[in-house]
Amino acid sequence: MRERVINVVTSLPFLVVGMHTRRARQTPEGKRFGSCLVAVGASATAYHAASGQLRCALRKLDYWTIALASTQMARALFPPASARLRVLNAASWALTPFQPTAVSTVNFGIAEVAFAREAMADKALRRDFRKHALIGGVGLGCFMLEDLAISRGHSFVHSLWHLHSCYAVTSANALMQSRERAKLDPKPELLNGAQFAAA
Repeated sequence: MRERVINVVTSLPFLVVGMHTRRARQTPEGKRFGSCLVAVGASATAYHAASGQLRCALRKLDYWTIALASTQMARALFPPASARLRVLNAASWALTPFQPTAVSTVNFGIAEVAFAREAMADKALRRDFRKHALIGGVGLGCFMLEDLAISRGHSFVHSLWHLHSCYAVTSANALMQSRERAKLDPKPELLNGAQFAAA
């Protein structure tokens, strides 16, 4: 019971981050990404608070909302006219009901690569990326080692993943802001980081 309460409490920050992201973003895609994060927080909170058969259904919803948030993040980061993005979006929507974890992994992976590439070219982003990568890496480790940790009596590892991944998403707003500047005020030096999506 104590573990369930902690997981519910540590799911709530996603609601706050989603609402903040929605207010802070300037493009429709960025605002929709914020809305998706609110959905992630709501579904995660409901899943951890539920029991029985409802819990099983809400677990699927939890995975689906994360996958859709990752898809919307890709749409917010890269040019909508990109042929690669259109294919990625179509594949993400089609596969989410069946392979939500794979969809999330691919979309967030692409965003991580974009963040790293832009941080190398923009000194202002490097500090944000270092913090993002460190916290995100720890969170990923918590997620991957959760079953092992639970078997050894460390039942609160999942809540640590909640907190680390929430911070990682928050710190990614720095990249989102940089890309929004490129979209709203396109200048050559701001567009260099998005070249791979222009094909």
